[in-house]
Amino acid sequence: MTKKPGKTRTRRGLSRGLESLVRERAATGVALETPAPGEAVPPPAGPEGALDITDLSPNPFQPRADFDPDDLASLAGSIRQSGMLQPILARPDPDQVGRYQILAGERRWRAAQKAGLHRVPVRVRAASDEEAAGLALIENMERADLNAIEEAGGLRRLMTEFGFTQAQAAETVSRSRSYVANAVRLLSLPEAVQQMVRTGELSAGSARPLVGCTDALQLARVIVRRGMNARAAERLVRRRRHGRTTPERDPNLQELERELQEALGMEVAVRARGGRGEVRIRYQRSVQLDEILRRLRGR
Repeated sequence: MTKKPGKTRTRRGLSRGLESLVRERAATGVALETPAPGEAVPPPAGPEGALDITDLSPNPFQPRADFDPDDLASLAGSIRQSGMLQPILARPDPDQVGRYQILAGERRWRAAQKAGLHRVPVRVRAASDEEAAGLALIENMERADLNAIEEAGGLRRLMTEFGFTQAQAAETVSRSRSYVANAVRLLSLPEAVQQMVRTGELSAGSARPLVGCTDALQLARVIVRRGMNARAAERLVRRRRHGRTTPERDPNLQELERELQEALGMEVAVRARGGRGEVRIRYQRSVQLDEILRRLRGR
C-alpha cells in the first residue's frame, strides 16, 4: 500500500475531531439514531467486559474492503500467546437485540476467531450510524492501512449518507478541506485505474493528475510502466493536455531505467539518440547525493 500524506497525526487529534462534531450536531438539534452517543453501556451478564465472539458482527460502515491474510495470521499468533490486550469497541446492534456491532477492532475480532477464542474483551457504548461510520474511518486512518480509494469512499459516505459538509468531514478526520476534496476526486477515475490504486500498483499522488482525463487508463499504464512519481505524472498529463504526445521509447532503455531506479532508490531518466545520450538522477535530499558519489567512487 502506498503511504498517504498526513498519517503521522495522533489518535487523540483524530478522535477529538469526531467527538467535537458530535457535540456540535447535538447542540443544533440534529437527531441521533441511538440515545446518548458516547455513553458507556454495560455488557450483558457474564464476565465483566467480555462477550461471546459470535455475538459480534462487523461494522456495516467499515471502509476497508480487504484484510491481509498474513497480517491476520500474525496477529492471531500473538493473541494465542498473549491474549487480546486491547478490548474491541462495539455498540448494541440497532436491529438485533442481544447482538453488537463492532465500532473499532474488526481486525482483532477476525484474528481472535483464527486464534480459536470464544470470548473477547469488549467495551460497549451507544453510537449513531454516523458515529459508527466516523469511528471506522478514523481507526483505519490512524493505522494508515486504508488504501486511498477505501479512504475516499469512507469520506464520501460521511457526506452522502450522513449529510456531512466537506468541512465537517475534514474536521472529523482532522484533515484539511483540500485533503478531503482531493481524496474524493479519486473516485471519479475509471474503475480500472481505481483498482490500480487499491493494489498499490499506482500511487494516489500519481493517480490524482489523471482525474478528468479521457485517456486516464492509458496514461496510468504509462506511469506504472515507467515508474513515474507524482511530479513526473503531472508533467506527463500536462504535456498530453497541451497536445504534445510522448513517443514510444526503446524498451531496453525503459528496462535500464527501472534497474537504475531500483538500485539507487531514486528517479532516473535515460535519454539516447544516435548513439549518444544522458542519464539524469533526481535526488530529494543531500544524503542521496552523498550516496551517488559514494557509489561512483566505488566505496
